[in-house]
Amino acid sequence: MDGAIACLVGLNILFTGGKLIQQSIAGLMDKSDPELLDRIAALLSYHKQKYWIDIHQLRAWRAGDLIHIDLHLVLPRDFSLVKANDDARKLEIMLVNNFEQKISVLVHMDPCDQPECKVCRRYQCSLRSHEADSSLTWNRKNLTLNKNNK
Repeated sequence: MDGAIACLVGLNILFTGGKLIQQSIAGLMDKSDPELLDRIAALLSYHKQKYWIDIHQLRAWRAGDLIHIDLHLVLPRDFSLVKANDDARKLEIMLVNNFEQKISVLVHMDPCDQPECKVCRRYQCSLRSHEADSSLTWNRKNLTLNKNNK
């Protein structure tokens, strides 16, 4: 009986140790966190501004007690640098204010291009080549796409 209990305790230690090693390696490798990405996608969708045409290449990971968020924000190409920077700052502040932990946000600003005309809801654009005929759903899958490598 003692031997059987010792084997069960040994298996428990091996199983628990394996899980701890797996979690440690995931943390060291800055593994993406799907729940975190879903939360960010919901925040972006809820707080979407009128001139935010698209967001792509969203990446988010935890490193210790710090959350890192990196994304590309597509803005109208006729925006001034000041206006584009203001919108990027609004996005950064919104994300920082919705998390309790320390957070690092990096927003890359991209100008819109003809393919975005189909999803852009900015009707008074002198550069529009197509009428808007669809809308984007901002969810984890769409936001994490690398649109340069479709």
